[in-house]
Amino acid sequence: MLKEMSGLSASTVSLLVDDLIDSNIVKETGSEQQSSRGRKQIMLELCESGGYFIVIEVISTGVFYHLYNLICERVETLKYNAPKTDAKHVTDSYVRTLLENNNVPAELLFGINIIYPGIVDKLAQKLVYSVIIPEKSFFSDDDIEALKKMFPNAKLLLTSYSCVVAYAEYVLSIQPNLNKTLLSVNIFEAVSAAAIIVNEKGERLFDFPIEFGHVIVDREGPLCRCGNRGCLEAIVGSSKLFADIAEKAGLELEYTDVFFDPANIEAMLKVKLEMENGNSKVIEIMDNVAEIIAYALINLTNIIDPSCIFINGLIILLGDKFLSKIKKIYDEHNLKHLETPDLFYLSSIDNDKRLKGAALMAMDEVFAFSYDN
Repeated sequence: MLKEMSGLSASTVSLLVDDLIDSNIVKETGSEQQSSRGRKQIMLELCESGGYFIVIEVISTGVFYHLYNLICERVETLKYNAPKTDAKHVTDSYVRTLLENNNVPAELLFGINIIYPGIVDKLAQKLVYSVIIPEKSFFSDDDIEALKKMFPNAKLLLTSYSCVVAYAEYVLSIQPNLNKTLLSVNIFEAVSAAAIIVNEKGERLFDFPIEFGHVIVDREGPLCRCGNRGCLEAIVGSSKLFADIAEKAGLELEYTDVFFDPANIEAMLKVKLEMENGNSKVIEIMDNVAEIIAYALINLTNIIDPSCIFINGLIILLGDKFLSKIKKIYDEHNLKHLETPDLFYLSSIDNDKRLKGAALMAMDEVFAFSYDN
């Protein structure tokens, strides 16, 4: 099977597998007879302790450090809560602690994926811009250089949050009719998107982030954190949305501007309940939100022409009924909707799957290979 999948000769595959066994990356688990003729196929599986990956997740209030083994199980997580003043660089000590706690030698750290909520220059390996991460961040270029010196043989990636979610959709979600592009849209406290370009077989070619949240949809709209007015994020981002509902509908909501805060989940569920109970003011506001999201998606998809769109974030807590409102407006105005009637899907990627996707992304980079036919 590996011969067919790789396109390599049987002898080359055998030599490579032997090297992987000697390196404790894979192990034999027996053999299986596929037919009455020919040799039995040797069954292989990954050794969980044969290599490790670290996912570093930079958020507005600190940094999460996640350790994954070779079969993509999360082994341990450490969190650094950034002080409000005199923030110091602690990444080297946190990574060392993570490895020491689990008896992982430095040479078995194969890859590190650093996730930023913002625009990332992958080649230069630096954060270009973020409205979420402080300008003088507690995770800076110095931390990245320290990681390079500590682990020179580990593959280092810098990835935007939106690209990680899109990659997780690609590897962990059902991919309906995926023959062009997968588009992932995230509507949390911030709004982002990313696309994965595939070939005609549905195989991933490359991915890229999209600053969807800072598409201007209302020139006279509210001021955005980026400095412009009327950005999509300034209107439909959850904290802005909750503030709008509280002001116009008089609904008391407890919420914060912090990612993944449980209070924001409860607030969105309360909005859903008000809609279900027929609160006309909340319904009016949310109908307008659905319309704004739909028009923004039309502009985006007319450029990218995706096979499918996964909607992720707090907004999906509103359920299929709210999604159907977006889809109805989208279908009325998008020129190509008749060709792709099943374009929209509510995402199944939760926080655990997102982080697993980040580990798998690093693993994909480490074990990627190319060959000439």
